Amino acid sequence: MRQIKVKPGGINVIPSEVEFTVDLRDLSDPLLAKLVGRIRQDLKRVAAKRGITADFTVIEQSQGVKTSATINHAIASAIAKQSLETVELPSGAGHDAMVVAQITDVGMIFLRTKNGLIKAI
Repeated sequence: MRQIKVKPGGINVIPSEVEFTVDLRDLSDPLLAKLVGRIRQDLKRVAAKRGITADFTVIEQSQGVKTSATINHAIASAIAKQSLETVELPSGAGHDAMVVAQITDVGMIFLRTKNGLIKAI
């Protein structure tokens, strides 16, 4: 989820304060930690160069969860039987699967939608 807030927020006013969120996801926890460090460094560098202040806060951090190869294969096979295309997509999304994966294997199905609408197949 992306969020951005500008203050004072007038349409023709240069903001004096900007607050935004960045949602980072990857299956590799070390890679995510490295990316967070890089963003922190870059933010400090840009702030120093422009003579502004910048704060950086990690709001939440979750470990990556891998889905089950067995479940992924079963899903792909079922989709293929319907003559539909499958695309493997790693996801670091914060779904219930993150919690369920602590006790059993999980798999997920993501649907591509046109204009945010799902059509019955």
